[in-house]
Amino acid sequence: MTLLSTHTEPTLETMAVKVRPYWSPREIGCIIFLLVHAIVFGSTDTAVVRETTQQIYNQIDSIEQNNPNCTLYVLGDFNSTQLKLPRLKQQVNCPTRNGKTLDKCYVSVKAGSYKCTRLPPLGNSDHDSVYLIP
Repeated sequence: MTLLSTHTEPTLETMAVKVRPYWSPREIGCIIFLLVHAIVFGSTDTAVVRETTQQIYNQIDSIEQNNPNCTLYVLGDFNSTQLKLPRLKQQVNCPTRNGKTLDKCYVSVKAGSYKCTRLPPLGNSDHDSVYLIP
């Protein structure tokens, strides 16, 4: 496991981690997880939301350019926003908190590659857990 980057601001926290599982299909050279906690979404200040979204896009572009043969997962709490990521598909299709899908999993594989199942929250979390079955 390799820590690729961390980013912390008042409105956005991210961490990118690269893993190389011993047993993985040949076409998957490595797997990168970009973990995102976007605090700003739900804000009424559209300039701040736009800037935070652009920062996420820039990080995704940088990761994809530097690691073209890796499978990318963008995971996190996006607080009721939908990112428009043409190369990544949203896999979570069940509510994760109060009837809304706040927790997302965007993957660089085709849509519907995973079956999404909701599980109880871990510990004192106010979000339900999500189990993605390939």
